[in-house]
Amino acid sequence: KIVYLNGTRLSVNDSQQIGQNVDSKFNSNSVHYIGARQDNGADYYGDYYLAEYIWADGQAYAPSQFGETKNGVWIPKDASGTNFGTTGYHLKFQTANALGDDTSGLGNDWTVNNMGVDHQVLDSPTIGTG
Repeated sequence: KIVYLNGTRLSVNDSQQIGQNVDSKFNSNSVHYIGARQDNGADYYGDYYLAEYIWADGQAYAPSQFGETKNGVWIPKDASGTNFGTTGYHLKFQTANALGDDTSGLGNDWTVNNMGVDHQVLDSPTIGTG
């Protein structure tokens, strides 16, 4: 698996490499977390903002499919033309009372837990990047 953050490929140490075409839990019928992980009963939560979250099942897109740098800031762009596969999704977090709505057209919505409408903010990485 290759992981990008704000358009930059993250390096992974060799012991963490996952081979090509490996079926991981990520695309399985099991509990998934966005912004957190659970290991051996312990919860680990991230401390960051997400503008969009996309999973394109069975695809390998370049970061430029989803975002671009403007005025030194990585911003999301229209993901039109993205093939989301069967289990893919596009979460834009647009509706405060339904943050897990999938806008890919597949209806793969997420259930939000332990969050209220106060977790959506109007700030955006696209503000001021004109």
